[in-house]
Amino acid sequence: MRWLSLPYAQGVRSRIEFDVADDTLEALDRAIAAGEFHDRASALEQALRRLLESSAIAASYRRAYAAHPEDEGYGEAGLRLMAERVREMRSSSG
Repeated sequence: MRWLSLPYAQGVRSRIEFDVADDTLEALDRAIAAGEFHDRASALEQALRRLLESSAIAASYRRAYAAHPEDEGYGEAGLRLMAERVREMRSSSG
């Protein structure tokens, strides 16, 4: 594992530190070198935003369909589609 630290600007960002597997960090660095991301911090922030958006969407589906159980078939289909999208996003990110 390698240690990864994200830079921050005073009052605008927070600094976080965590361990990352060597192969994951190498894949991230390759993506940056290929021009997919500007730097590690922006790549990780983008990934976190996608994860949080996906979680929020899934939670919204659960709440909406819990409030309207007569639409259960549509809710299940929506949740399955969201789960597939989250899996696709996770597999494409490394």
